[in-house]
Amino acid sequence: MQLVQYTPATVAYMLFGPWLWVFSGPVLSGGSLLVDDAAVTPAGHCQLEAWARAYNPGRELTAVPACNHAGTEYSLGVSDFLDPSSGPLFSLGVKRLWRDVDQATVELGASFGAIWNASDSRANTWYFNFPASFALDAEHRGRVHANLGLLDSSTAGRGPTAGLGIELPCDARSLLLAEVYVQPDHFHLGEMGWRHSLTDTVSIDLLVGHQGSGVGNLWFTTVGISVPLP
Repeated sequence: MQLVQYTPATVAYMLFGPWLWVFSGPVLSGGSLLVDDAAVTPAGHCQLEAWARAYNPGRELTAVPACNHAGTEYSLGVSDFLDPSSGPLFSLGVKRLWRDVDQATVELGASFGAIWNASDSRANTWYFNFPASFALDAEHRGRVHANLGLLDSSTAGRGPTAGLGIELPCDARSLLLAEVYVQPDHFHLGEMGWRHSLTDTVSIDLLVGHQGSGVGNLWFTTVGISVPLP
């Protein structure tokens, strides 16, 4: 996704702590959007993506700083969960583009990552993902994202993952967002919402979604932010 003397964790808690108690759905780990785009943080720069997600019952707070070194993006995330309490979860991700977002109508990338559950003291989830993004206009503001991947998880099992997302401009600084995602344990998710750019490098997301699995269905709300890091 596209892109203060506070630490990433402090920024996330200051911005999103109050939202955790406003909305009330088990919880999942993942980005403000689960369907990835074929883009990375600009070379030589860092950014923070953070979000608060609320279910009934269940609340998630996640912060994921990422930096681009030599054309490869490295990210290290932490998620904490309330009602029910679990985790924290720590994630490590690596992502690289085959075709750059600003140089082609079709952009391609690849990512690999692992997730550690602190209660298990081991990595219990591994994933590979191949995102492709298709520009819908000359400015690349409108885009369609398609993901194909492989998940190996002690809780979700092993098998393919797939997702489809879209970004549609609604004015000079705002986008309409929508996505659908499925994984091997019959988990599926759909959500839609709005992204607003406060500046050229700072944006906020507001999303509402529904997820289903073999054990039930629930609605959730997500508030997210992306900011550059000094």
